[in-house]
Amino acid sequence: MPDLTTITRDIEAAPNGWRYTVPETGVTLTAKWARSLRTKVLAHMEANGVPEPADFDEVFADAACRESGLGPPYCGPDTAPPKPAGQIEFLTWAHVGRFLKAAATYIANPRSHVSAEEADRRFAICLACPLRVDIGNCVKCHGLTALVAAAEVAVGTVTGRKITDGRQVCGACGCFCASKPILKIPVLRKLDKGLDVVPVYDAGCWMHDQK
Repeated sequence: MPDLTTITRDIEAAPNGWRYTVPETGVTLTAKWARSLRTKVLAHMEANGVPEPADFDEVFADAACRESGLGPPYCGPDTAPPKPAGQIEFLTWAHVGRFLKAAATYIANPRSHVSAEEADRRFAICLACPLRVDIGNCVKCHGLTALVAAAEVAVGTVTGRKITDGRQVCGACGCFCASKPILKIPVLRKLDKGLDVVPVYDAGCWMHDQK
């Protein structure tokens, strides 16, 4: 299928949600999130004895985009390069919100910070990391404006660094890249344990440091 479309961003603000009709049963399923819809579709197929084809993800994404009437930024041509290994599927500001809410106390406490020199070293690594991603600017969609602003203020007290190219989020853990480099490794290990995913950090990530 040369003009195959794919889901480029699964976000809560998608107009009227997502929908998909299972060809084998004719049943149309809906959900607010594309990933939730995928789960419902697979459960429906299993319950009705419909085998999952090898190319299900591609077929599902294309059909869900078309049936939902969604173009950019939600869907687009399936021409993007494959995601780097370790990147969270359907990463959204909800992931960032979980990180910021859990880290807020530590971000506001200078005793949880590394030195400015170490933060600068880490930040430089983050800037070059292939897992640093842009998930859009829908901070308001998840009510995170205040948390993000507070994190940026705290970061500014260390070095004044700020990400300007839009790729503000770590694709491995869903953290806010500008704030994570200022925190000590033991704090970050503790925060990682509270995630709903096991982060697969890039080989060059400073999170592999044993400090």
